[in-house]
Amino acid sequence: MKRIYLSKELLTYIITGGITTGVNYMLYGLFLFFHVPYIASNSIAWTGAVIAAYVLNRKWVFRSNRRIPEEFFSFAALRFITLLVENVLL
Repeated sequence: MKRIYLSKELLTYIITGGITTGVNYMLYGLFLFFHVPYIASNSIAWTGAVIAAYVLNRKWVFRSNRRIPEEFFSFAALRFITLLVENVLL
C-alpha cells in the first residue's frame, strides 16, 4: 500500500480553507439572524472570508513578502467570480 504524504504548505492551505469556510458560514448566519437580506448577507460574508483567507494565506501558508495593496487586489479579484456565482445561485 502506497503512503500519501502532505507537504506542510498543502496541509496549512487545507486548514486555512476550512477556517475561511467557517468564517463565511458564521458571518452569513449572523447577518441572516439580524434579518439582513440574503444577497447582502452573502456579499458581506464573502468579503469577510476573502479578507480572512488573504491574511491567513499570506502569513501562515505562503509567507509572502510582496506589497500588500497589489497582492490583495489580485487575490480578491481572482475570487470575485465566486461572489457572482454564489449570489446568482442564491
